[in-house]
Amino acid sequence: MIRECTDGLSRGVMMTNLSRPNTAELLADIFRPPVFSVDLLTSVLDRVEEHPSLRSTVLRSQQWLRRSDFSDWIRSELLHQHTFWCLSSQFAKQAMLLVLQTWCESPTDSSHIFVIPRVMQWDFGRIAKYISYVGQSWDLPASVYPTVPLMIFYLPPYNHQLTFDLLCAR
Repeated sequence: MIRECTDGLSRGVMMTNLSRPNTAELLADIFRPPVFSVDLLTSVLDRVEEHPSLRSTVLRSQQWLRRSDFSDWIRSELLHQHTFWCLSSQFAKQAMLLVLQTWCESPTDSSHIFVIPRVMQWDFGRIAKYISYVGQSWDLPASVYPTVPLMIFYLPPYNHQLTFDLLCAR
């Protein structure tokens, strides 16, 4: 049993993923933003389409701009655009507030999707009634395996009839 390492002792385990991770690396992994990929965008758009009240608002055929923590957040570039945000939890609230200020100038022809690590559950959930919480997921295709689930928020293009129908349904 000892030669085969089947006696239950930790021979060699410290060199594998089963060992206790370095706390500094674990903390960095928790707060790390998701990395953009086409697979991630496609999977998130599928999730938004599965949401019952947002199904008809997804614009798959549009070209999506991508933004992250340290990309340029120039307001004029966000006007009349569809933007996919991969953010860390530290920058998410500032990005959502900037997007809301810009979205008010062209609400019918712009939309935004936010993918954020869930460090605090409702830290961003009540910023504005126009931003919809789509859900959280462990199984989104990320280039780095997420330590915490990723939350998805969606700010759809404004549609007066759809908004009226949602209010009537409540």
